[in-house]
Amino acid sequence: MFTTAIEIYRRIQNNDINAARSATASAHFTWGELLVYRTPLELQDIQLTHLENLARLVAKLEEVRATLGNRSMRITSGWRDRATNQRVGGAKGSKHLTGEAADIVVAGLSPQDVQARLDASWAGGLGYGSTFTHLDIRGFKARFRY
Repeated sequence: MFTTAIEIYRRIQNNDINAARSATASAHFTWGELLVYRTPLELQDIQLTHLENLARLVAKLEEVRATLGNRSMRITSGWRDRATNQRVGGAKGSKHLTGEAADIVVAGLSPQDVQARLDASWAGGLGYGSTFTHLDIRGFKARFRY
């Protein structure tokens, strides 16, 4: 059974960070991966809506995983607090800030290959850098390169 966004929010509010991190968000991902193991201080600004967005995002990541032949995927950046987003050079309006984006690495595929394979079917933001592919659930199709 997967742990819901509200359960994770309660765990974070109760400073039960380790339990929040290890909880399953989907068949192949934990909440810790979606939060990229943020510290309690970094998690103080997370809102329930961010976690609900992450729950929608992880469902899409499971679809992506299936589309790409069930290759393993590693999330290198999920939800970010503002300080982390600024430190990594994220956009001021980054979808990572609202839990609507993830940067991933897919086993055996280059970021360009991932984008090419998903381009026709991904309805949100899709972009790639030299080492990762960015996916977001922005509600309209957007393509870019970092």
